[in-house]
Amino acid sequence: MRTSILLIAALVAGAAGGYLAGRNTTPNRTQTSSSTNVVAASHQKGRPVRPVADQADPAPFQPDDLAAQLRKLSSVSWRKRWEAARDLARSISPKDASNALAMAEKILPRQEWYNFRYQVLQKWAEADPAAVLAYGQSLKNRSDRQQAISQALQEWGKREPEAAMAWAEKQPRGQERQSFLSAVLNGLAESDPAKALEKLNNAPFYQRRWIRDQIIDTLAQTDPKQAAELALKNDRNSSRYGYGFPGEGALGNVLQKWMAQDADAAVSWLQS
Repeated sequence: MRTSILLIAALVAGAAGGYLAGRNTTPNRTQTSSSTNVVAASHQKGRPVRPVADQADPAPFQPDDLAAQLRKLSSVSWRKRWEAARDLARSISPKDASNALAMAEKILPRQEWYNFRYQVLQKWAEADPAAVLAYGQSLKNRSDRQQAISQALQEWGKREPEAAMAWAEKQPRGQERQSFLSAVLNGLAESDPAKALEKLNNAPFYQRRWIRDQIIDTLAQTDPKQAAELALKNDRNSSRYGYGFPGEGALGNVLQKWMAQDADAAVSWLQS
């Protein structure tokens, strides 16, 4: 039998087991068709590769239509407004993203603009991380620049982690560089959690716990046993310094997912 850490973790997982039983596990994030396109033959060294444009040309950008839709968001109920803004942002073609963002910044309230921008940048980065990286570098506001570049690096980290990491490490030392390294590792964790863990030491010390939890959460979808072992080690180390009770955090989350996927295997691991 494992230590009391596991017993507490089992209680955490068991409490969620009845609720989660019979439910489908959370599917892995599906990639857009743009992210799986063959990359262009010309590849600028040290920059993200640019995908070949989709064969079907998207509808031409209509500034007046977009402006009307952005203004219409204010009439949507508060609860549904975020979803409406997200859906509108995700409908924008990557090639029109820069113009759409410039227009939205003039129309939307500040908080809604931040949410809208995040969604637009996410789709844009999935299609063309190099363009988002260039866009981010052109921004004068430090926070805006950091967010845009980080989203580009996260997507680049999924595809070319070595190149993305090399780019981030060349940046001047400071908070921005730390955020960029974290973004690369988070992207890599989505495609190769084990490799992301190997490179975790490249991240700032104070961010390693958070990044490690993100990696473990991703790994729980494909290899819950390995994720549980890593989470157990992580939680033991963390509880020693008072970051929370054993069984909470990463380990508790992994066990909840594992119980939903394969309760017998999870229980067997707990009893080993």
